[in-house]
Order: sequence, then C-alpha cells, then structure tokens
Amino acid sequence: GFSAFAGVPDPSAPAASWNLDDTAIVKSSAALEAVPAMPGTAIVVSNPYGDLTVTGGTLVGNTIYDLQPNAVIQLGTVAGSGGAALALHFQGFNIGPGNMLTLRSGAPLQVVVLYNADSSASAIAGVLQAEGGNGALPPYVYFANPNGLAVAPGGSVASTTGLTIDTLGISDLEGQPFVNEGVIDGGAYLRLQSARITGSGAFRGNNVHVSSFGNAN
Repeated sequence: GFSAFAGVPDPSAPAASWNLDDTAIVKSSAALEAVPAMPGTAIVVSNPYGDLTVTGGTLVGNTIYDLQPNAVIQLGTVAGSGGAALALHFQGFNIGPGNMLTLRSGAPLQVVVLYNADSSASAIAGVLQAEGGNGALPPYVYFANPNGLAVAPGGSVASTTGLTIDTLGISDLEGQPFVNEGVIDGGAYLRLQSARITGSGAFRGNNVHVSSFGNAN
C-alpha cells in the first residue's frame, strides 16, 4: 500500500457496495445503474503545485465537493519534484456510466494520488482520465482503494504518463480484489497492486508491473 495513508480507516474492512468476487455482478446493468455518478467529497491532503481549480465542482479551502459529470481538476503551475504529489482523500470514489473526471496538469512532472478513504469498494463505469495542460504531459496517477476496485464494461482509467492501481492494504498481504471489465491504460508505465486481479478487460502499458498475493488472470 501507499505509506502516506497511515491513519485512514481500516483497509481490511470488507467492500460494502460490490461483491468483487463475482465478475458477473460487475457486468450487470442493475449494478451499473447503482454506481454513484461522481466521486464524493475530497480533502486536499497535500498540494505542492500551487493554486488548484475545479471546473464542474466546488472547492472551498481544502475541500472539494459536489463534483458534476465531466468535472475537471486543474493542477497549479509549479513543476513536480521528488516524491511530492497532489493527494486527494475521497469519501467514496465512483464514476457512473457516461460520466468523466479529468485531472489536468499545469506543469511538468506532476503526480496525483486519489485515495478512497471510506470503507467501500470503488466502481468506475465512466471515465477517469489524466490530461496534459500548459504544454506539459498528463500527471502520473496513483489510484488507491484498499477495499477494492471494479472497472465495468465501458469504464476506463487512463494516463499516458503512467498509472498505478493499488487495492492493497497497509501491508502487502492485506487488501481486496481488482476486477477489470473495461480499459486500464498506463501509457508509458502501468503498475497493478492487488489482492487478486481478474476480469476480461484490457490492460495497456509499455512497461507493466504486477504485484499480488493472490492471482492475476
């Protein structure tokens, strides 16, 4: 798991919203209709990149809420360095069918960490994408939910700069499954860390690294 997440709720808590052991559920229309349209309230835990702006949502202080379909989180104009990252902790991270959340860079070498801080698994039936801005490449994206993640048919997560999907807990022997029935595209680099990786979806990356204490198929 990601070491910056000490003190968050118990990562061994069971997935509340999704049975990630059953890929048929992930594919079912009833399950897709139940996916919340957009992620819940987020706390900006760290932001080394300067002024953050949100289009299609509300940013007050260090809190982002009321994200609307096709919302854009625009990073500031300070270039990335070392292990610094924009870290957002969400109370529920889901994207429903037909909806999109875009993370847009404002300078080179930026990194965005998206962490689901409640006790539920995440479902992505829409699009989570990183996009370049101000002439910079898209930010690297690190998505973490120790309660599990399901990407449904038609759903996608993409950053051509690089992408990590992490459903492990505090230790490398804790966590929940990752089910992919959509498209996961890390472009230059894709890293998957999970208790188990299943599904018939596409995984794309020029350099792919997989870590699991279960199985990947």
